[in-house]
Amino acid sequence: MLNYPSLHQEPRYAPAGVIPLNRDRSHLDWLAAHGRLIARQREETEDRLLDSIDLSDLLDVEEDIFEGTEVETDQELDTLDEEYLDETA
Repeated sequence: MLNYPSLHQEPRYAPAGVIPLNRDRSHLDWLAAHGRLIARQREETEDRLLDSIDLSDLLDVEEDIFEGTEVETDQELDTLDEEYLDETA
């Protein structure tokens, strides 16, 4: 077995031992103590907002996009569905 202090071997059918609680340290403290916690660079949120593209520019849709189109009735839609199914069969 490899030499890891946190690993140990127990007999197969023995009852599991109780893991002691360590209330003094958190997981983050342990990660920081072992050099596994890396601090992120802080970014200014205002800079990100100013640099980002305005959402309204991305969603800009022509107002008359549906002009000249007619809304079909349910019966017309059913007929179109049947025609499509006949074509694909």
